[in-house]
Amino acid sequence: MSADLRKMLEKLKKELQRLYGDRLDHMILYGSQARGDARPDPMWIYCWL
Repeated sequence: MSADLRKMLEKLKKELQRLYGDRLDHMILYGSQARGDARPDPMWIYCWL
């Protein structure tokens, strides 16, 4: 996972924590980004619980 992607996901996590507080239990990234075999134009699949 690139440093830029990691930074973006951390910002997303902080914003979701601000919005949902303790109701946010997990944030999961699926697909090629999570596996580390993404193409230059990957599709993003994620889920927050």
